[in-house]
Amino acid sequence: MKKKGEATIYDVAKAAGVSTATVSRLLNNVGTIRDETRHRVLKAIEELEYTPKFRAGQDLHDPIPHTASRPEIVFLKVGELEALDRSPITRTFLEELRRKTDSLNLPFRVVDAEESALSAPVRDVIGEDVKGVFLRSSNIRLITPACAEWLKGIPALQVLGENRGGRLWMDHVTPDNLQAGVIAADYLIRRNCERVVFASVMNLRRINFERMSSFVSVAAEAGKDVYMYLLSDPEYLEQIRVSTSGFPSNCRVFSDRQELLATLVEEQKGQEFGFFVPADIRLAIFLSELKALGLDVEHQVHSIGCNAELRWFDEVEATPATINLQIEHLADLALRRLLHRIQYPSDPWVRLSVMPELIPPQEVVRLRESSRAEMPVSAPIQVF
Repeated sequence: MKKKGEATIYDVAKAAGVSTATVSRLLNNVGTIRDETRHRVLKAIEELEYTPKFRAGQDLHDPIPHTASRPEIVFLKVGELEALDRSPITRTFLEELRRKTDSLNLPFRVVDAEESALSAPVRDVIGEDVKGVFLRSSNIRLITPACAEWLKGIPALQVLGENRGGRLWMDHVTPDNLQAGVIAADYLIRRNCERVVFASVMNLRRINFERMSSFVSVAAEAGKDVYMYLLSDPEYLEQIRVSTSGFPSNCRVFSDRQELLATLVEEQKGQEFGFFVPADIRLAIFLSELKALGLDVEHQVHSIGCNAELRWFDEVEATPATINLQIEHLADLALRRLLHRIQYPSDPWVRLSVMPELIPPQEVVRLRESSRAEMPVSAPIQVF
């Protein structure tokens, strides 16, 4: 018997006494479903703790429906706003939301709020006419019962962030960060890398922790020698050490970047290894710094990044692979879900994730040459 949280769309369909097509139509907010059927499916999803996963490449039968009303929607950023503004994922997600809301003629704006705003009356922060909120936080722990109470009465959807965020206080749509780590490990295993390295040159936040943990687990299970080089502010050092103490790997935690780089070069010099850094810009910088320290990155290192920011690879000698988090599809799914929440405010909360995809080096080269690192327009999403 499957554990809760491991159910598939077929299990949901069987429990609800409907076809998988009916479950897919409900999740994608496509077509008309009788209320009694919809409640049976939602009950099955809730009882089985089913987390739908979405992938690109299969057309939906219907586009996002044009609503009769024009509800104003806000993208609310809460927490460390400077870090959020620097995030390429946030920027891409916002661009896609703006494009999609413009096509539907939906009023849409972005509101910045410090963490302290969570204690303020919601209407003082976002205004009186808002009918739906996308909530993007720099720390998932800010999404608490108090935050849910703060948003009470306004359909809200958390976007991005980690997958294993504990209890749901509202709908949550995010990339599958755990699968990103699996994809990176599988890619390096297929390249016959006996050594694999994970490196992070920023404080290891929960999203990258998820990518790291799945990467390390898959590589270790395949019998690879796993090395981890992590940079952390001094106040987080012990927390990181405790969090990684159970990993079957050689783990180093540093408070000094140069010490991290020197140690990595010393331990890996002369060895061929696979290299995963969970952000393309940081991977490109890392490879440049390692080369300057004497590492033969062109012949010795098989590397993979994340976020599909291909422009950062222009100066990299050996083109890395990368992972496309499907942010365009994620924005499509999030908008569908928020419009559904506005229409059905009493439905159970759900967490939805989108499957990332590998972009191998040869495809990275082709995309850079053909479009100067602009990703192709994505097809609609379909549940599976």
